[in-house]
Amino acid sequence: METSPATASVPVRSGSGAVWLTRPGAKCSVAVVIEPARQTHLADVLVRAYALTGRERQVTELVLQGRSNAQIARALGIGVHTVGDHLKSVMSKLAVSSRTDLVAELFGRHYLPARLSGSLPSPYGWYLPPA
Repeated sequence: METSPATASVPVRSGSGAVWLTRPGAKCSVAVVIEPARQTHLADVLVRAYALTGRERQVTELVLQGRSNAQIARALGIGVHTVGDHLKSVMSKLAVSSRTDLVAELFGRHYLPARLSGSLPSPYGWYLPPA
């Protein structure tokens, strides 16, 4: 049976590195890699906090990249009206009424205040308190 690698996120202020954890006689070893959180990971964690479906998350991430409904439809292989339906559901869950409000809500509520305070992003999609 083949399994995929497990991942876990732990907030750290900065830095990177790796360490191997092995036990004498063990049949496997574990590598722990510490690296800065990637923007795509942060976005994924943030939209999960709003209980969006997988497709709603995909649509939201593409909206946040500035793509039109037609571009999103092509990228996801779905119809333009289906993109609109997903976007309507996302806006309802976030209590916003436009694409602009959606971007402003996610950026203005979660990212901007933390960045302005000097915080660093954590792998959880939120920010660590300033040092």
